[in-house]
Amino acid sequence: MPHAPFDLQTMFFNRTYELFASRWKVYLIYAIGEETYRMGQLQRMFPAISRVTLTGYLQDLEREGYVSRLAYPAPPLRVEYSLTPLGLGALEMLRPLIAWGAEH
Repeated sequence: MPHAPFDLQTMFFNRTYELFASRWKVYLIYAIGEETYRMGQLQRMFPAISRVTLTGYLQDLEREGYVSRLAYPAPPLRVEYSLTPLGLGALEMLRPLIAWGAEH
């Protein structure tokens, strides 16, 4: 099977690299998994990240198509995060890498 032109390979590599270059994005995708979490729950899971920083990473993941954000406008304001089909695909890619890391 012939390789894709280098420009296409670079584009696909860059998308993968951008995800893995941020450890917090990888942690968030893995932590959210197949569940839905509220902002407060995610903050408790990641106490080392400030609320502002966590919000920024979640916004990045939403903009990149990995995370879905659902805001309920009724008081009290509630925001829930879950993985999109793209995020679930990334999660499936991460699981074997995490298992490999656990073994080595």
